[in-house]
Amino acid sequence: MIRSVREALINDSLLKEALKKTYTYAIIDEFQDTNQKQFDIFKSIFMEDDLHKLIVVGDPKQSIYSFQGADISVYHKAKEEILANGGELCVLNKNRRATPHMVNSCNKLFKKFTNSPSELTFLILP
Repeated sequence: MIRSVREALINDSLLKEALKKTYTYAIIDEFQDTNQKQFDIFKSIFMEDDLHKLIVVGDPKQSIYSFQGADISVYHKAKEEILANGGELCVLNKNRRATPHMVNSCNKLFKKFTNSPSELTFLILP
């Protein structure tokens, strides 16, 4: 289905224009579990002009859906692309779901894979 939607948006400018007329903003939560085709869909609607806004929310340390095609490299590439297009990075520093001990333990565990602290981020395209 995702491939079909992506291809329809590429090949059918009427569909794309209808979606652009209907939706001005998109918020993608759990963006760390996105694949390239999904990002291509949203990018084609919300990143090609200044009238549409794309907000993505994600934490790369919570990426758990690679078994169904999610690709954490899409998160990182999209983050750079959004920032390069004038987007804004907002890091959420307060965690109300876990104790400091749990967060520190998670960061120690993930230090093996990355040097960055836990980062739940909002990326907002202006």
